[in-house]
Amino acid sequence: MNYLLRILIAIDQFFNVALCNGQPDETISSVAWRMEQEHHFWGFMRPVIDFLFSYWGPDHCQHAFEAERDRTAPKV
Repeated sequence: MNYLLRILIAIDQFFNVALCNGQPDETISSVAWRMEQEHHFWGFMRPVIDFLFSYWGPDHCQHAFEAERDRTAPKV
């Protein structure tokens, strides 16, 4: 994983903790997927985030969740 991608993931994780009171090693995309699956209110963000990242491929949030679960580098 290249340096820039690691910096972006770190910023994403920081905002997840600072603004959403989330877990320190989880990205906002992963949280959105998990919240949608658990039928929580914040799950509404999953389609928004997937749309924003649609240029790089479908199902961004699901891939982010699976990458964190499997401890692999996410696909942007």
